Parts: sequence; C-alpha cells; structure tokens
Amino acid sequence: PTISDVPRLIRALEGRERAEVELLYRIHELEGALEVPAPLQPKVSRWCGGTDSSTSTSASVPSSAAPLSAASTVAAASAALPAWKAVEQQKVISVHNRWTYESCNFNPLRAKRPVVGNHGSAGPDEICEACVGPGKCDFCDPENLTSIEPFGRARGKFSLTAGNAFKSSGTHGLLLWRRHEPHRLTSEEIVDGFETVDEWFRKAKAYEVQKPGPQMDLREICFWNCFHSAGASQIHPHMQMQLFHGPHALEAVLIDQNLRYAELHPDDDLCSLMARAHDHLGLAILSSQLQGVGIHSIAGCWATLTPRVAGGEILVLSDFVAAGYRPPLAPLGALVAAIHSALRNCGAEAISTGAFHVENAQGGRAWLLRCSNRGKATPSCVDVGSTELFGLSGASSDPYVLIEALKIELKLSAL
Repeated sequence: PTISDVPRLIRALEGRERAEVELLYRIHELEGALEVPAPLQPKVSRWCGGTDSSTSTSASVPSSAAPLSAASTVAAASAALPAWKAVEQQKVISVHNRWTYESCNFNPLRAKRPVVGNHGSAGPDEICEACVGPGKCDFCDPENLTSIEPFGRARGKFSLTAGNAFKSSGTHGLLLWRRHEPHRLTSEEIVDGFETVDEWFRKAKAYEVQKPGPQMDLREICFWNCFHSAGASQIHPHMQMQLFHGPHALEAVLIDQNLRYAELHPDDDLCSLMARAHDHLGLAILSSQLQGVGIHSIAGCWATLTPRVAGGEILVLSDFVAAGYRPPLAPLGALVAAIHSALRNCGAEAISTGAFHVENAQGGRAWLLRCSNRGKATPSCVDVGSTELFGLSGASSDPYVLIEALKIELKLSAL
C-alpha cells in the first residue's frame, strides 16, 4: 500500500481495529484541481519526471524525501498522458491526531517541486573529511578541548561525555562518539553511546539532588542531530542530554493528554494506542516481531502518520517500567541504528533523533523516541517552514516506504 490507500484501508478495517484508528486520527482525502497553461506545460513536465513533450511520467524522486509513492501517484494519472497532467488533479491525505493535535498533509508530488538557487553538492563523506582530526575538530580531541562537568565524565568503549559550553538547560551535557563520521557509526557504537548516556543521567541526577532547596521531578530529554541540515552545529557525532524541573513541550502535552485518555480508557495509554493504530494500518513493528530479531524492551515502532518534517519519521516506544523506576535508554540503541540505516536507504543523509519520557495511567514511564529524515547533509531548501512551526506539516514522503525499509533492514520483510 501507499499513503493514498489509507482511507480505503481504514474503511476495510472492522470492529476494534477501525475504532482505534478513528479514536486516534481524523483523516480526510482532499482533492486539488488546477489548470496548467501551455507556456508552463514543458516546465511542469520536466518537474514531474518527463521531458518537454514526453508522455512518460516515470522518474526518480529527489532524495530529500523518501521516494516510491511519488512515482506511483504520478503514474496513477495515466501513463498515456503528458507528465504535466499529474498536477491538474491532485490527491492530498490530511491527517490530524485528535490527542496530540499534530497534523500532516501528505502529497508525494511535493517532492517534485522545483527549488531555485545554488545548492551545495558535498556528500556526507566529503563533508566529514573536510573537518576531521585535531586542529579541525575540537570533538576529535575531547580530553583537552571539551569542558568537564562538576560530576565528571561518563565513559564508554566508543564514547564519553562533556559539558555543553553553550547551555540551554542548567544541567546540559554532551555525548561524544570517538568516530568522527556520524553516518558511519556502527550499531555497537550507537548502543555504547546510549549506555554512556544512561550513566550520564545517573551521575547528573545524583549531583542535582544534592543541591539545597525543594526536590523537583527531574525530567530527562536527549537529542542528536546529524549534519547541518538537521540542526547540528558540529559535524562530529554528538548527542545532547538535559535535565529539567518538570515536563516540557510535547512531553507535557502527552502527559496531560494521557491523563485525559485514561479517564475514558483506564486500562490503556495513549502511546500504546498510537503503536496499535499504526499496526492496524501496516505501519508498525511491534514487540513480538522485534524480539524475533533479538531486540528487546521495545513495545513497538511505527512510521507515523503525523511526521513533523517532509521526509517522514519513525517513532519508537520502549517498554514501560513501574512507577518510581527509570527506563534505560540503552535498549533502544540497536533499533535506532537500524532506523538510521533504513532512513538513509530512503534518501536521508541528515537525521534528527530525540527522546523523552511518557507516562501511563499507573505512573510508569517509557521512552518515546523520534527519528526524522531531514534530507541532504548539505542544506538547500529547509524542511521546516511557517506551518511546521505551529504544528501543521506537509509531507512528500510515504510512511509505507519508511516502514518497509526498516523491515528490510531488520530482515522482517518476509515475515
């Protein structure tokens, strides 16, 4: 299936499965019509993959977004029609999350739109080679050229922590991998980094609770941006870890909305509903399948129908731990490594990864992690604009392409 099939797939569901999808999402199929004047037709044909006079609509999709469904959408118009005809009758799948209020409009044709101006052509390897090693990259010499926090460094086999010299939280650290190239990190190195982050959070919390004053609920947030297009200031791979006094941002929204959801569904939680709803539509991989390939302590992962960026996103929910306990981040490492590889196979070079805690009705906590396809490593057209800033995104990717790529990476496609 493709994103265009979602309304039909929902109609085909029965009973609880359809009810859960409709409990989570409001989905509409929108149609857009326009007329392409004759002088513009040659240009639109080229944008859509044909030539000035071609009737062929097959072409590759720019790698700033996951491909495949754009080609199928264009081809659906009719292989016998001029390529420019594809834009005259367009289908948009509009998705709204009734609980988180995230919204996304999917139109794979948007991956075809022209971007004017000069664009950098350097790829990940070339970018990394230009800034590797002492004298070019401070993070390549972390013992001498990064700061130390009051509670010292946490160390792993392939990673260590440092203080963030330019903080956006009182307790704000960095996880630095020893390898310089973010896109070359192995699964073992990523797991090691996540284990080191767990140790940093333990040390940082122990330091914070010794401070005078009332004890606060210390909330953990971590995020990792690969390449400038994803927001990274440094090319060398680094994750940022922060502690806050109380929930922040989307974490706070999900906690509050989960309480509202639990009033209606006391034996369930909102994030587990998200995993199941996507599974009903063929967009998720749940715990039993992940355990079959050796990945444990994960409730599920899914290619979300409300990504924050055009290239699409895959979310991961860890298992919940009982109230009063801290869920470890390390078990997510191997799956995150597979997701990064899957996103790269869908055209991503820059990737954003972020995680925070969510809660269930019993006060148990789990990690909710989001991996976002941010397009090319070298910035060209920014993938976040005015509408994304207030929660309405426009996606040119297809979540079915992303989840299939992850299944292939995990060797689950035949299961």
